[in-house]
Amino acid sequence: MQTLDDFDREILAITAQEDLAALRGMRIATTSELDQEKQLSIAAIKRLVQGQGHITASAKYQKKITFTETHKLWFDTNHLPIIPADEKAVWNRLAVVVFGNPVPKEKQDKQLARTILREEAEGILAWMAEGERLRQKEGLGEAPENFKLEKEK
Repeated sequence: MQTLDDFDREILAITAQEDLAALRGMRIATTSELDQEKQLSIAAIKRLVQGQGHITASAKYQKKITFTETHKLWFDTNHLPIIPADEKAVWNRLAVVVFGNPVPKEKQDKQLARTILREEAEGILAWMAEGERLRQKEGLGEAPENFKLEKEK
């Protein structure tokens, strides 16, 4: 099995400082498609999703800055990351969401996001605000059962 540790070190040393600096103030950071036969760098994952930690980074030609982690990292991928089972600290940071009902290509609407936002923006914002109000009042509670089952696989 090939590991991304060397790759991660190189990327973090060269370009990721800019990418990390771009995380400042973000709520959601996304990355797409993990390679099927590669293991994620445990150190990189822990660094990116510390859980109320601080990140130090620098944008190109700028001084280093330290900022509070505000983002959730979303992997949009067909392959689950390879992470050693004994890495409890990493598994505690991950939630696997399986989208088990793919939309056939002929039924996909490439303008769906625009349509929904144009027609439903007010309702979506109200739904998000109500969800945040409930989270502040009641907390997040336990993860849904399907999250737990996917982690165990």
